[in-house]
Amino acid sequence: MIASARKKRSSFSRPAKKTNLIRALFNKGIWWINILAVLALLVTYLAPGISPISFWPLAFGGLIYPFVLLINVLFVLYWLIGFNPRFLLSLIMILLGWNSLNSFIALNVRPAKVEVDDKKDLQLKVMTYNVQNFDLYNWNENEVSRDNMMDIIEEENPDILCFQEFYYENSEDFHNVKLLVNKYGYKYYHLAETYAFKDTHFWGVALFSKYPLEDKASIEFENSATNAGVQADAMIDGKKVRLLTVHLESIKLGSEDYKYLKNIGEKVTDWSSQKNILKKLRSAFHKRAEQAEYLNSLIARSPFPVLLMGDFNDTSNSYTYRRLAENMQDAFLKVGWGTGGTYAGPLPSFRIDYILADQGFDVKDFKLIKKKYSDHYPITSTLVLKDAFVE
Repeated sequence: MIASARKKRSSFSRPAKKTNLIRALFNKGIWWINILAVLALLVTYLAPGISPISFWPLAFGGLIYPFVLLINVLFVLYWLIGFNPRFLLSLIMILLGWNSLNSFIALNVRPAKVEVDDKKDLQLKVMTYNVQNFDLYNWNENEVSRDNMMDIIEEENPDILCFQEFYYENSEDFHNVKLLVNKYGYKYYHLAETYAFKDTHFWGVALFSKYPLEDKASIEFENSATNAGVQADAMIDGKKVRLLTVHLESIKLGSEDYKYLKNIGEKVTDWSSQKNILKKLRSAFHKRAEQAEYLNSLIARSPFPVLLMGDFNDTSNSYTYRRLAENMQDAFLKVGWGTGGTYAGPLPSFRIDYILADQGFDVKDFKLIKKKYSDHYPITSTLVLKDAFVE
């Protein structure tokens, strides 16, 4: 009878041992994948500090950081559920990259309230918006799209309005400069043209203001014929604020590139398409790094408080962003919430549009307007320059 009981116990223990062995092997495999994910996260931390001009492959770290971060968060949760101390590996690595995490996500539950004294303080509301040529090539609906974008502008009523991929033509229906001046009250403006067709159709970067603009100039990048910026000084009740709005180098992916990326993994690898996309990425990484250095030189020479706004075409974990933001305040990070994705196109929603203010400003508010009339969402911020009118 005793022998029979032992035999029965033995028959039950075999499946348990087998299950434990399978679990152990599975966890061992997961552990090695976890180590690879940690190493990948470490690589992304190098991206903001090393210029793509020196070693361009590291620039991919700026693009993949959100995904690698998420994978490591999942590993932390996986090991915690099993009460396994291995969760510390990913957790420690995430915390070691605090600068990357802090520029990727904003958690301002109760941002500090900025009190404004109208007699002493200068208050300015700004908006930047990549309008994708006002949906020009959607021939049947472009005026509807343009009017929807104008409705946002009218509702937000910013003092300063920055456009990337701005378009207008010498016609009654689509003369967007006249529309903004006559209907919406933006009497002062400057346009940096990047392309013109028959002196009737114009593309570029534009700055519109309800305050007078002085020393207006186009920002021309030597390494790009299609991307540019505008610089001007806004005269606000006798005080000057230097405004810069820019559209940094685009990757210039074509319809075939997007088609390939959308269907990647569903067919045999197309090495020609991959090579073409990598070439475009490398060129864009290089050019944006050079453009960032040039913009920093313009900012450093300014005798007035500076605001830099626009479409940087790069993430907050990139070399371009870190160089431009290192001595500036990111309005979203100061008072925003979440990850703040501004790109509304076919690829994941990265934050690539920014409002940066120098240290003299207080950031009162920030708003991401999630209305999809372009492949970018507009953003606004109200900024306060304390004691600007105190002699």
